[in-house]
Formats: sequence, structure tokens, C-alpha cells
Amino acid sequence: MTVTTQPLTQQCHDSFTLARHWVTAANVIFLFASAHIREPLERGTP
Repeated sequence: MTVTTQPLTQQCHDSFTLARHWVTAANVIFLFASAHIREPLERGTP
């Protein structure tokens, strides 16, 4: 039985897809944090 392995340097996704993933992840973290930061502020505070 022969087992073939892919080299460790080969990427599964292109650079655009990876960049889009990390931008989306950063946006989710930012929106989650900003919702929690704004919660204790008084209404009408800029």
C-alpha cells in the first residue's frame, strides 16, 4: 500500500481567499467588541 503525502509548503487556498477570510474574522471581532464597549455608555454619547 502506497501513501502519498502533499508537501507542507503547498497551500489549499489562494492569497485572495486567505486575505478575505482574515478581513472577515477581524470585522467580526471588531463588531463584537464595539457592541460590548458601547453597551455601558450613556445614551447619546458619541
